[in-house]
Amino acid sequence: MLDGPGPLTVITPDGTYSVGTDEPEATVRTSSYELFRAIFGRRSKSQIQDWDWDDPAHALSWPPAPSWLPQTSIPLND
Repeated sequence: MLDGPGPLTVITPDGTYSVGTDEPEATVRTSSYELFRAIFGRRSKSQIQDWDWDDPAHALSWPPAPSWLPQTSIPLND
């Protein structure tokens, strides 16, 4: 079960990542680099709120580190 405020879809140039079981309540677009930095705690809440959210109110409800995004067994090499 998701510990955040609801389903979320994160869209980057390298892929789309969804958490939660229902239709997305929130959608955000950012670079792969920004997402990587946020997952490892290197982005502040205000920096994450500055991403391209579908609704600015959604940005306020999400935690500053989306480390709960699903991991993959596929090697992700640049």
